[in-house]
Amino acid sequence: MESERRAAISRRAAWLITAWTILALLEFVAQLISAKPRKPSWERQLFLDFVIAWSWAAVTPVVVWLARRHLTGRFATVRTVALHLIAACSIMMVFAALRTVLESLILHMYGAADAPPVLWSILMYADLDTVLYFVIIGITRAADQLREYQDRTLRAAALEAELSGAQLRYLERQLQPHFLFNCLHVISELAYEAPAAARRIIGDLQSLLRSAVAKAGRDEVPLGEELDTLGPYVAIQRARFSEWLTVDTDVDAEARRALMPPFVLQPLVENAIRHGLTPRGGPGTVGISARVDGPWLSIRVRDDGVGLAKGPAAHTRRQGIGLRNVRERLRFLYGPEHWFSLGDNPGGGTCVDIRIPYRLAPVVPAASANGNGNGHSNGNGRHLVDTPLPPDNVTAEMPVPQRDATSYVQRAPSPPLTGKEWAFLAAGWALFGTFWYLQPYLGEVPWPNGHPVSMMLEFGPLNIAMVLVWASLTPAVIALARRVRVGVGDGWRPVLFHVVGAVVFSAIQTGAIIALDVEPRAFRFAQQPQSLIWNLFVYAALVAWSNGRDYYAWRRERELESLRLEGAIMRARWRSLCVNLRPDFVCESLDIISALIDDDPSQAERLTTRLADLLRLTLDTAAEPWLPLERELSLLTAYVDLKRTIETGRGCIRVQVAGAQRYGERRIPNRLLRALLEDAGPATVKIDVTQVPRGTRIAVRSDRPMDEAAEMARQALSTERVSVRVVDQHEVVFVIDSPLGGI
Repeated sequence: MESERRAAISRRAAWLITAWTILALLEFVAQLISAKPRKPSWERQLFLDFVIAWSWAAVTPVVVWLARRHLTGRFATVRTVALHLIAACSIMMVFAALRTVLESLILHMYGAADAPPVLWSILMYADLDTVLYFVIIGITRAADQLREYQDRTLRAAALEAELSGAQLRYLERQLQPHFLFNCLHVISELAYEAPAAARRIIGDLQSLLRSAVAKAGRDEVPLGEELDTLGPYVAIQRARFSEWLTVDTDVDAEARRALMPPFVLQPLVENAIRHGLTPRGGPGTVGISARVDGPWLSIRVRDDGVGLAKGPAAHTRRQGIGLRNVRERLRFLYGPEHWFSLGDNPGGGTCVDIRIPYRLAPVVPAASANGNGNGHSNGNGRHLVDTPLPPDNVTAEMPVPQRDATSYVQRAPSPPLTGKEWAFLAAGWALFGTFWYLQPYLGEVPWPNGHPVSMMLEFGPLNIAMVLVWASLTPAVIALARRVRVGVGDGWRPVLFHVVGAVVFSAIQTGAIIALDVEPRAFRFAQQPQSLIWNLFVYAALVAWSNGRDYYAWRRERELESLRLEGAIMRARWRSLCVNLRPDFVCESLDIISALIDDDPSQAERLTTRLADLLRLTLDTAAEPWLPLERELSLLTAYVDLKRTIETGRGCIRVQVAGAQRYGERRIPNRLLRALLEDAGPATVKIDVTQVPRGTRIAVRSDRPMDEAAEMARQALSTERVSVRVVDQHEVVFVIDSPLGGI
């Protein structure tokens, strides 16, 4: 690690010295082109340029360090500006002294006149040193903003994946109370008539719940595993409709290894039985077939029932919780790269077709040569499909376009410049114009025999013209910088593009100065080569400033997006809590019901009914974001009573409520109290409801820790209408601004 760090520092130092060496050579060439015979020879100039450039290379890390200092507290912006002004002035004076020493040394070697005073060096090079300082600052800040933006882009991508996972967990859990509710009714019906069948159903239901726990957090499972999970559900349905229900599977070995979302087949089969076969009241068949079709896994679930009804009834079936859940999960997992269709079966009844990308699961030993007996084989291990799957062409209902490979960084729009930013640029050029106009005057002041006024009048128009030309070119440079950004792709091409751009704009500026004819005749064309370096730095400063503001705006956008995603993740997790019933609690309830079926069937029926009622209430309120306080408390009471019955002799949660009668109609977030207390275990919980100026105050205190659920509630529910304060791990306080009777 240390060797890698040293190698990285060495590479940066090499690039830094190379860049400043190139600038020194450019400055040297410009000096040679514009030099007068009276000036010292080229050796002196080359030595001077290299020493100054390498001195800037030595100072650059200090300037970069200053650029990365972020002052906080009061007047942070003013203090930051003051820091950089002081640093720029200090560097300016250091380099003025260095130039004076070098000039004295070189002129002494050549036997020439004395070197110019330090004050003259400060005044004549103040503009160049200042621009150099702020070019380094601008490039550093732009690079840092770009790096932070890229980090936040990766963070946002990770949060998007986490959000999709949280939403998928919600959709998967949404099916649990819906399915369990139906199964408990079957158990209740069979408790007296067929106790053995009821116990078998309980066992199958527990197998399903354990499968749900095993698949928790997995976005995809092999199709073969999904078919195995479907077995207990089919057994439950056959216990209800043993005389007329037939379920056929026709899946080949290759398709069984393909990955697909979990719990997709069960709602489709349930939909076929409930809406296709049950209304007919006679024997029927549900068929499940799958095959690999090139890059796709094609799945079909069909029935020979009554088919799709016309009118509102058809819409109800299409929008049922099961089909809607499957559609949403496919959309979250595969985006546009999937196909879902509900239509009429060619042989009568209804048909659901799904096409998703084909991906193989890891190879596992097969339980039998024919795929565990699912489907029928043609003798060579391939299973036959008796009805054709969807054609290769995709309908307009769900197209499958190709993914756009272009990154957001390359496509990101540049935020338009505000009036303040244009005013900032105008003020900057006005400041430079004022200094440049006065620079000839100030440059003559240190000399005893100088002519400040005449020099200002002679060179002032030239300097003013240079400022005006660059001010007029600034919008074009910024437009180009916004069009081609450095560091967002394409390697070195943006850098080379802007090097060429700097040369072109420098040529335009030079041509404009020549056309305006504002140069003193004695110096005509002599200063133009030297201005090339100045023009390059001005162009670099404008590009760095433009790119930096773009990267800053993008970074802020990504930060806000990350905050929105984090909030959405918490809300999705909270929604999952609203529909979730803990599998361990339900399995334990089913164990007790199974034990009571023979000894006390009436008690088994009552317990089954209470569990079903809790499931029904959970299902009925799952879609409501807000509930009246009294309804939330009734759901909590139902859960606590059932839990007390199940956990007899082991201690249970005891809830004491004060003040709820007066504010029962006040609406609070759904599952607020149940989510906090679901994991409380044996504990005493006190809920105190009062009215405060801001709304309804609910204080929940438990003698057992509930900090994890309280923190999730704080992150998921904290809005302008809900204030959540976690006092400690035993107490949390909610203040809810909710009007009487509604939101």
